[in-house]
Amino acid sequence: MLLTLTEITYWQPPLLTIKTQFLCAVTALLDAHAPLKKIKLKRPPAPWITHGVRMAMRRRDRAFRQYRRHRSEENWCLFKAARNRCNQMVRNAKRRHILSNISSYSPASIWRFLGILGIGKVKNIDVHGATIGLDDINKHFTSVTMIDHQTRCRAMNILAGLSRPNINTFHFSSVPLGEIRKVILSIKYNATGCDNINRRMIIPILDQLLPIMSHIINASLSTGIFPSLWRRAIAIPLPKIPNPSLTKHFRPIPIPLFLLKVLEACAHKQLSEHVHRNNLLCPLQSGFRPSHSTITALLKVTGDIRAGMEDSNVTVLALVDFSNAFNTVSHNILLANLSHLMISPTVQLVRLDDSSSSWRDIDCGVPQGGIISPLLFSIFIHLLTQNLQCAYHLYTGLANLF
Repeated sequence: MLLTLTEITYWQPPLLTIKTQFLCAVTALLDAHAPLKKIKLKRPPAPWITHGVRMAMRRRDRAFRQYRRHRSEENWCLFKAARNRCNQMVRNAKRRHILSNISSYSPASIWRFLGILGIGKVKNIDVHGATIGLDDINKHFTSVTMIDHQTRCRAMNILAGLSRPNINTFHFSSVPLGEIRKVILSIKYNATGCDNINRRMIIPILDQLLPIMSHIINASLSTGIFPSLWRRAIAIPLPKIPNPSLTKHFRPIPIPLFLLKVLEACAHKQLSEHVHRNNLLCPLQSGFRPSHSTITALLKVTGDIRAGMEDSNVTVLALVDFSNAFNTVSHNILLANLSHLMISPTVQLVRLDDSSSSWRDIDCGVPQGGIISPLLFSIFIHLLTQNLQCAYHLYTGLANLF
């Protein structure tokens, strides 16, 4: 397998798409040398069972077998003592394991750990009982947020009349191998996308695949050509209610490709540095930005309202919530502000277990779960502030107008 991958490393096809296809051929090699096998764990081992606890369990079981062979009061007392000792060790080990995992972790890690324990886990909702086809669900996901042509043209005309900032034109620079390796190792994402490649498959053979991945990433950034195989996305339909009967009762949960996340991370680092260095985002925009959280947004809005009350001004607050905020981003409008950032149409299918819908084009929206998606949405929603004639504060998909 390593010999084959070495040959792949030094093969330089002229087309970026061909090389991406060749990289995806790694799955065929893994299927030949390490095929997938389904196993059923009746009872997964508890993580708090240590070597000492296992030894106590063996002593307990040995004492019970001794009691079954010779049913005497002495053997029964020995078994009870071993059993009580084992139960006490299990309780203490479980308590120490839980405390060690929730004492020094972030809130997201704590909730993830509680989910492993079965606490707060969402109940399994029967989706198969719904009479809705996957093609209908995918059609709803890809068409519900379509922007009509007239609205798009009006927005483009407004953008054409705006003055451009006096800054240097942004260009992506080449990403060195060491930086790409660091990005790959930093992404803790193990889901498998439509290319059937996940992080666990890349890490063991990273040294052999790194030159190919470097060529794809740098060629994509320098030429503005996005690999066509990476424009595909899988969306899992998650029911909003216990018994879904309509397409609107589902929301899409996208599964991004791991290799796509690597490309996004490299592009996000350079684009975010350019945006923050030139102050291209509105200072009154919170969310998806460092030092701009819900606390800063709340302090700004309440401070402005309090200042208006002290000046004897009547303040009316209007909260505007953008429904499906990420899905309503128009590619044409976004490209009008990011002419240097090439975004080709994306396609998507809906998958449920072993069933899949047909592929459909996506003409708007930025993929939820993408690394660069929050930054693109922040740049897109920044356009809202160009024509506002009142005080405002933006937070992700919510606008406070007062």
